[in-house]
Amino acid sequence: MDYRLVDLNGSGVGWTPSTKEHVAKFIRPALAPENQKGNAMRNRLRVAHLLAWLACSSWLEAATTLTISKQGQEFCLEWQGAGILETADSVQGPWKEVPGAVSPHKKTAETAAAYFRIKTVMAYLNVTTAGTGKGSVVSQPAGIECGTDCSEAFLLNTLVTLTALPEAGSVFEGWSGACTGTGAGQVVMDANKSVTATFGQAPTSALVNGDFEQGPSVGWTQQPGPLIYRARDYGVEPYSGDYVAYLGYESDNRHVATLSQRVTLPSTFPLYLNLAIWLYSEELCDVGYYDWFGFYIGGQAIVENARLCRGNTGGDGWRRISLDISAYAGQNVVLAFQIGSNSFDPLASWALLDALFLSDQPWE
Repeated sequence: MDYRLVDLNGSGVGWTPSTKEHVAKFIRPALAPENQKGNAMRNRLRVAHLLAWLACSSWLEAATTLTISKQGQEFCLEWQGAGILETADSVQGPWKEVPGAVSPHKKTAETAAAYFRIKTVMAYLNVTTAGTGKGSVVSQPAGIECGTDCSEAFLLNTLVTLTALPEAGSVFEGWSGACTGTGAGQVVMDANKSVTATFGQAPTSALVNGDFEQGPSVGWTQQPGPLIYRARDYGVEPYSGDYVAYLGYESDNRHVATLSQRVTLPSTFPLYLNLAIWLYSEELCDVGYYDWFGFYIGGQAIVENARLCRGNTGGDGWRRISLDISAYAGQNVVLAFQIGSNSFDPLASWALLDALFLSDQPWE
């Protein structure tokens, strides 16, 4: 026990047993007239003892400090932070709460010894990590740094904010236990609490050669012939890299062109196919037949422009789009882009594709 004894008259008497509890004791003469003499009067001088004992558990690094000072004919007890002022007739107790006591609390000197302590009420927060990914969790106020320090005591009713930090190649999937959701986790420490942070592996693109930079012969089925070219061979700038997929009119007067690939999609929700696209058409919009363009999974249209003509291409130049394919997550499917003509006339439109990748986030 670590006690400290202080005489209010300044004698500075003190001792230090082994503890993390701090005790301050103040002594003053009773308020008898100093001009009275004789043993009888001196015997009536009473000594009032006021002992303050700050109690805290051994796992706390820093205790709430209770200080006592004399103010006129009273003693003033002051402390900072959360805590409950308790009093007892002896160090052994029993201790009871001083009703309504807040810092500063004033106490008139008594003939009998009185003992005071600050009872610091704590609650434990335990954090665990789970899942196939890797990451850590930190807290505000500081204390939790999990990985390494996953348990901490906080003052009762403290609002603790937890932040999940996924490592490279991992994503944060959410909280469970005392808080939920995927944002910052907030926990009110009105009791001992437990929280689990789940990390998953970041979805990797199941597409082979999604940016086409491995050249025309890798990953994709192309019909009726090669569809992957160097963009500058067609006099356009690629969205990224050198290669693009070109689906459109050619000298063979084709009526349809299809770019497809069979993939096993990640079991991730949500799941998006993000890509850059450039649509162009020479078709007139006031005729009865149009070219069309679409994206399909297993033959089902995910998005389709059935009236591809001038002024109905979504704008000139590259655009970034995100296609929600969450309904097919985890499945082995065929992804297909197709352009075609609704008439006997050959294609009069084209589509450029670049930078295709799968993600759990849409492309902003």
